[in-house]
Amino acid sequence: LKLQFLYFIEEKKTPPTKKMSYQQQASQWESGLCDCFQDCGLCCDVLLCTCCQAGRIYEAADEKPDEMNVPVCCGLLICTYFLGVIPQCIFTMCMRDKVRGKYGIMGSGCGDCCAACFCTTCAMCQLHKELSKRGKTPGYVCCSPSVSYPQLQHGKVQPGYNTGV
Repeated sequence: LKLQFLYFIEEKKTPPTKKMSYQQQASQWESGLCDCFQDCGLCCDVLLCTCCQAGRIYEAADEKPDEMNVPVCCGLLICTYFLGVIPQCIFTMCMRDKVRGKYGIMGSGCGDCCAACFCTTCAMCQLHKELSKRGKTPGYVCCSPSVSYPQLQHGKVQPGYNTGV
């Protein structure tokens, strides 16, 4: 009886380890926060059509790429009209948190808040690039892309893509 009890305790101490999938492993953002100027078309699109691009990012994060959520776009536009940039900051912060959680990207709520409040356009460009590289391209509203983004395959960029590094 004592031997069985010790075996039970030993079994509880060392649970079987599960191998994490690619999406569960901690990773970094695929582009830096200040890399928004590498794609001038995207930067202009986010800057000039922020609310519509927010609707596209929202849909892409929910596995519906190349669609625009009209209620998000219109709601953010109306809130921005009355409250200034605060709704855009809150939206961007929430979307960064959602994308970070979904793809296991390292970071914190504080970092999301700072990026969203002080660099809203850059943070939205980073979200767009992250989703594009993961095959969930939000698409463009006003401006066409000046850079194409390869999709990631098991954590690696497709062969033949020059990452500039």
